[in-house]
Amino acid sequence: MRASLSLKQARRIALAAQGLDKVRPAGPVTARAVGRTFAQLHLVQIDSVNVLSRSHYLPFFSRLGNYDRSILHRMAAIPPRRMMEYWAHEASFIRPEHFHDLVQWQNRKWVGASAMDPELRHGVASRVLRELAAGKPLTAAELTARLGHVEDRQKENWGWNWNAVKRVLEHLFEEGLVSAASRTDSFERRYTLTSKVLAVGRPPEGQAVDPEAAMDRLIDAAARAHGIGTVRCFADYFRTPMRAAAVSVSHLVEAGRLEPVTVAGWDKLSTCTRKLGYRARQMAVPC
Repeated sequence: MRASLSLKQARRIALAAQGLDKVRPAGPVTARAVGRTFAQLHLVQIDSVNVLSRSHYLPFFSRLGNYDRSILHRMAAIPPRRMMEYWAHEASFIRPEHFHDLVQWQNRKWVGASAMDPELRHGVASRVLRELAAGKPLTAAELTARLGHVEDRQKENWGWNWNAVKRVLEHLFEEGLVSAASRTDSFERRYTLTSKVLAVGRPPEGQAVDPEAAMDRLIDAAARAHGIGTVRCFADYFRTPMRAAAVSVSHLVEAGRLEPVTVAGWDKLSTCTRKLGYRARQMAVPC
């Protein structure tokens, strides 16, 4: 039988899970406080649009107030990194321990070079990987300058060097072979091999990550970040498939990590699947 919660209780659980239930610190914000906030959120979405401020800076301001943004830069660029870039809820900063699990489930072929001639793509990829293995992190433009002209045979006319190299870079990024070592002042990625970025959480050599176990870990993290939610909520946090997420929710219920609940008012939502809620067990039920 499902436990029953009021809408007010559900809201308070969600706010606490997201770290929005506390007063902002009165004193200077420390690197430790920023790190704790990121660990609680598990990811922040990256946006290159800079109108008010780049979007990944805002969740920390909402919870901590004014802080030194260079703390985030150091967390993402200086080993041992506490955040790294990959596809999750769109392009995001993620916790490094989630990287191998996400690679199992992210499929963003549209961002890369899947449509390129395979022979050309393989040739460019080999040259890119050799260049990054041998030297320092490079932007797409810097790599293009080093590799020279690259013809894209998929087009009627030869393509720009930058476009061909950039597409292959994004393909390698999606496959988890290259990552962002840092960003330039103009927010361009400096690419390097993922093995140079990732210092923790590597699977033993020759041992593949089990996709089902990976999904269980991702949904568990998503549920802790939400505090309470539906299968759809948890699946969307890391942009994972709904069916696989639903299976993982069942696993987590059996393991005692999630508690099935009903929330007053959720029965008015349009689809039956959205009515079924789950509470992360570590979140206390408010009075």
